[in-house]
Amino acid sequence: MVNEITTLRDFILAEMLHRGMSQRQFADFVDVNASTIHRAVRDHDNPEPSIDTLAKLSRKCEVDIRVLVALVSPGEVIETNVETLLLAEMVNRLPPLHREIIMRVITATIAQLEQNIGDESETAGG
Repeated sequence: MVNEITTLRDFILAEMLHRGMSQRQFADFVDVNASTIHRAVRDHDNPEPSIDTLAKLSRKCEVDIRVLVALVSPGEVIETNVETLLLAEMVNRLPPLHREIIMRVITATIAQLEQNIGDESETAGG
C-alpha cells in the first residue's frame, strides 16, 4: 500500500478505502466540506488544500502533517522520503507489542544487511 501513495489523492482514497467511507462520509469524518474532498480526489494533478484541511486530515487520520504537505508539494518541506514517513506512521498505529515485534525484525534485518555488505567488501578487497 505504501508504494502506491504518491499524491494527496492517493492518500485520501486509501484512507477512504481503509475506513469503508464514501467521499461525503470521509469529509464528515475529517470535518471538511464534501467539495474539499471531491476536489482533492478529482484534481489529483494540482490539489491546493488549505493548511487547515491538511491539519484536519493529519489529526483524524493520525498521520504527521509533514507527510501530507510532502504529498502536495514533494521536496518542498522535508528531506525524508515520504514513503519512509508513511511506513513509520503505519508502524506507529500498531499496538505496542506489535510495534516492538516490527522494530526487532527491522533491527535484525538491518544488522544482517550491514553484515552482508561488510562481508562483500572484505571479499572484494581481499
